[in-house]
Amino acid sequence: MENNKDFDLIEKYLSNQLSDTEKQSFDNRVAEDDTFAEEFQRQQSAHKVLDFMVAESLKAQLQDMEEESKIISLKKRRRTRLTVLSLAASVLVLIGAFWIVFPQDSMSNAELAAVYYETPDYGTRGTDDAVSQTKPLNAGINALQNNQLPDAITQLGDVDASDPDYLVAQYYLGHAYYASGQYDQAAQSFSLVGSSNDLRYVEEAQWYELLSCLAQNTECNELLNRLLGDERHAFHAKAEEISQRSK
Repeated sequence: MENNKDFDLIEKYLSNQLSDTEKQSFDNRVAEDDTFAEEFQRQQSAHKVLDFMVAESLKAQLQDMEEESKIISLKKRRRTRLTVLSLAASVLVLIGAFWIVFPQDSMSNAELAAVYYETPDYGTRGTDDAVSQTKPLNAGINALQNNQLPDAITQLGDVDASDPDYLVAQYYLGHAYYASGQYDQAAQSFSLVGSSNDLRYVEEAQWYELLSCLAQNTECNELLNRLLGDERHAFHAKAEEISQRSK
């Protein structure tokens, strides 16, 4: 999203802070605006993940207290949702990965994509660090970092196929398309990089091509099986997790 207004609006909706009129307006926008609807789905999925993690964390704490015969009333342990979500975020940092054991209920492809997608590190991995900041690649990466998605797409798309940095540009162009909800275009960019011999990006590109496919709620077995069939692939384990939890 190009600003935080929609993020805040979705948070208020999910927290039941909107009036009936505002809720109706929100629902109408979800029905009419595909990009907004996709962002809403991603944010809603993130809430589901955090809610489950918090529930499991509180359950474990209660079990520990029972073992120590120090049961404390739940009423005295109530926290605001914001505090609980902050605690959940801290736990995610401590475990060092955004992986949680989900409930037995399976997830839709779009929900899985929302859970597993991570923003890139924005490094150029071996390209000349002294290149001019006016170069389309650097300008595009900077725009992507600043969430200026239209500019990022334009700049990265301007990198010519004959340019040594073309595959790097295509990799980040895939992320720019993904962040803007243009998943089909993202998949095309990632596919180009994933089919190359550039070892810096090839496995990540194949992983993100799979996520771009899943985000469209389409059948992605061919892409998934490519990762499942290569036990040495950097994302083989995550592909197995997706396979187990897809609907």
